[in-house]
Order: sequence, then structure tokens, then C-alpha cells
Amino acid sequence: MTTQNAKLLNWLERHDGATTAEVTANLKIYRLSERIRELEALGYRISHTPETTSTGARVIRYRLIGAPKASSAPKIDNTLDHIITHPFVGTIPASAAPDAVMVEYSHKSGRPLRFMVSGYGNGRPVR
Repeated sequence: MTTQNAKLLNWLERHDGATTAEVTANLKIYRLSERIRELEALGYRISHTPETTSTGARVIRYRLIGAPKASSAPKIDNTLDHIITHPFVGTIPASAAPDAVMVEYSHKSGRPLRFMVSGYGNGRPVR
């Protein structure tokens, strides 16, 4: 969980909801709706209630309804698509690991990522 999400969750637990203006002024979080979406993706139940302020502005008040259920773990992206540019698969000398291959990826930052993958399905970083 990001620092902004932790601060927002703490606020929602201690206050009667939050609007964009309140969160911007008090927590310096400028994209409240995105932080709410992230908390909801983690399993938090949050209501979105339209309100009209004393000046006539229409806003949304977000209220924490419930924490994630024990069975609703966040979804984990097991793919490396978000960091990989060009996959490459090569072999490792049989003396190093007879049933393994070396998998090398180029990280978007340009740094190569190398893993030795054996027939047993475990991978470990290769330097």
C-alpha cells in the first residue's frame, strides 16, 4: 500500500468520510478518486455519496464502509509485461545446471534481468 493510500485510509477511519477539498487541504493528496479506486482494488468497501456544499458546489463524499474480507486478497500480476521490453532465452552450460535455462529480459530502464530457471520450476537471479 502506498503512503498516500495509508494516510487516506487512516483519515477515512477517523472521520466521517472525505471530499477532494478536505483531502487536498489536510493530506496534500491531489487525486482522491484514483486513491479511492486503488483502495477498492485492495478490497476496501467505500461509498460514493453526492453532496452539495454550503456554496452550492456538488461534490462526492467517500466513506469507508468495510475492510477487505479475509478471503479477498489483492490480485497479484504474475507477468513481467510491465517491466519487460525484449525477452531472450538462452542456455546455461550443463556443468552449471544440467536441467536449467537462462532467461534474460531487458528492463525498461535498460538494466538486464537474468534468471536461471530449472526444470523444477524455481527461478533464482543470476549475476
